[in-house]
Amino acid sequence: MKYKFTISFLSFCFFLLAATSISAQERASIKGQISLNSDESPENISVVLKGTKSGTTTDDSGNYILKNIKPGTYTIKVSSIGYITQEKTIVLKEGDNLTQNFSISTNSEDLTEVVVNSGKKNHFARKDNRQVSRLPLKNLENPQVYTTITGELLKEQVVTNFDDALKNASGITPLWAATGRAGDGAAYYSLRGFPVQPTMVNGLPGLTNGSLDPANIDRIEIIRGPSGTLFGSSLISYGGLINTTTKRPYKTFGGEVNYTTGSYGLHRAVVDLNTPLNDTKTLNFRVNSAYNKQESFQDAGFKESFFIAPSLSYDVNDKLSFLVNTEFMSSEATNPTMLFLDRGTPLRVHNIKELNYDNKRSYTSNELTMKTPSYNIQAQMNYKFSDQWSSQTVFSTSSAKSQGNYTYLYEGTSNKLFASLKDGIVLGRQFTDQDNQNITTDIQQNFNGDFKIGNFRNRIVIGFDYFKRTASDRSSGYVANGLVYIGNDLQTFNNIVGKQTNGDSGDLTKAGSDVVMVGRLFFRPFLFYTLKKNVFIYFI
Repeated sequence: MKYKFTISFLSFCFFLLAATSISAQERASIKGQISLNSDESPENISVVLKGTKSGTTTDDSGNYILKNIKPGTYTIKVSSIGYITQEKTIVLKEGDNLTQNFSISTNSEDLTEVVVNSGKKNHFARKDNRQVSRLPLKNLENPQVYTTITGELLKEQVVTNFDDALKNASGITPLWAATGRAGDGAAYYSLRGFPVQPTMVNGLPGLTNGSLDPANIDRIEIIRGPSGTLFGSSLISYGGLINTTTKRPYKTFGGEVNYTTGSYGLHRAVVDLNTPLNDTKTLNFRVNSAYNKQESFQDAGFKESFFIAPSLSYDVNDKLSFLVNTEFMSSEATNPTMLFLDRGTPLRVHNIKELNYDNKRSYTSNELTMKTPSYNIQAQMNYKFSDQWSSQTVFSTSSAKSQGNYTYLYEGTSNKLFASLKDGIVLGRQFTDQDNQNITTDIQQNFNGDFKIGNFRNRIVIGFDYFKRTASDRSSGYVANGLVYIGNDLQTFNNIVGKQTNGDSGDLTKAGSDVVMVGRLFFRPFLFYTLKKNVFIYFI
């Protein structure tokens, strides 16, 4: 016996609709409204079912709806930035249409730090910094504006000088390189429109008349604005300050030796060695050292320096510890070409292109050098009274010397002697014999507290700072020596200079063959006569 079944197309469609209806009846939905205890709009508040992919956000009235949810037990999580997160467990049955409202309150506690990255660990970042605020604060907790450049980043970039290290920070631009001159020979930078120098080491005065060596740098902090008042007003500017934190000893044996060579005759060797000095590893010693020599891209100029920084740490017990940091640097270099325009007269040129200045000319000699020996010595004693209070006692002293010849170029076009020149400008070379020393002494006592009053956490630093700076200057005055003419009217220039006299010394220069001409640049050395000592000095 045979049976034959026939299902029409309409019957098949009816079957699918019925199945869909039955399936829909098995699902459930959740809806509700979120209200706030503030005047802010309840829009875009997150509503999710924990452990599932179901979630949504509220509309501008705070309403939400979650559809097509399988029966079961769930936890609804409602959250928004600045508000206390709420969670509630619910049970859904087949076909339920549950209404669940929430009311959330503002959160007076600190926001949780959110870090977004590509999945790879950032080895160059630091999440906290103690010296910026003199408190152990995380970056998110610190309201100050600052940038941290870590030693790991400098190592990765093969940085060989301090100027290149600061290129990693935005908002700070170089004004001029380290000159080595007395008093303020370190490099100048512009920070928020004000000039600053790297005068702080480990949050303490650390003067230098040359450029700092990056071999001993653990990190550099560029602190902007009034935050610098925590470091005193003697060595900082209104724009902020640059603080250099040095490397410290650690409890294992380790070290490295690096050699770098590069353009313009760069040769650099760096040694970093650390070792425990006892079996308990409570006494640890570290030394960083660097030798650096490099010539200039100009026709003359060089820099040669040697740097060594021993440091020692001693942990007496869980409460008391000592740290001694020292830095000794010896450097000899020609100072970079400094060009000053006369601020008392109108500019004859408006940009460097109109000036036609050849930046590859130095107008100096490798015999005219400046020596800038310096040192920094710092000693710390740290004591922990309790989990809430600790003490830091610090003593530091530093010295920065300037010894040798400093030169610069100054516009002399305003002189009536050169009024007949048809174009160009005249630069006069000035030099002085530097013999200067600055010595600083600093004593600090700081007390750090971390305690609660009610439900509020309080952190405070209380202390005092004694700072003394002694300067001795036995430098000579500035002496005019040589002229540089930039322009096309060489004949008029020669005629003017050939007629110059200096009191009773007679004719000092002769026009013609002794004028050195390179392109559009002309340089004439001349004789200087000193009446007091009756000595003739001739400089090339």
